[in-house]
Amino acid sequence: MPFLIQKKVDGSVAERWELGRSPLIVGRGEKAHARIADPELSRQHFEIAFKENAFVLRDLDSKNGTIVNGRRVTETQLNLEDQIHAGETNFVFTDKGAVDNMPTLVGMHQPKVLRGR
Repeated sequence: MPFLIQKKVDGSVAERWELGRSPLIVGRGEKAHARIADPELSRQHFEIAFKENAFVLRDLDSKNGTIVNGRRVTETQLNLEDQIHAGETNFVFTDKGAVDNMPTLVGMHQPKVLRGR
C-alpha cells in the first residue's frame, strides 16, 4: 500500500498516512483526516483518492494551491516518489512504509517555523 509522508525541514518523517480505498483529506481543519498545523493550509486543502486503479490528488479549491513536482495542479494522478507542497508543508507519495531511506525533497520550499501557537 502507498503512503503519504509529511516531511520535516531536515527531510526526516514528521507523520505518515497509509492510503487505501477511502479518500484522505489533508488540511488544517477539524474535518481533515490528516490535520496539519500549518496556517498556510486551507481547512480542507487537498484530497488523495483511489480512482480507476490509481491514486489521484485533487486540490479542494485551496487558497494557496497545491504543487506536485514543482507544478501547480488542480487534479493529477500520483506516481511513486512524487513530491507535494501545500501551504508551507512538504509531502512525498511513496510505497515505502518504513521511515528509513526516504527520498529528500530537493528544491522544495522549507516550512516556516511557527512560534507561539
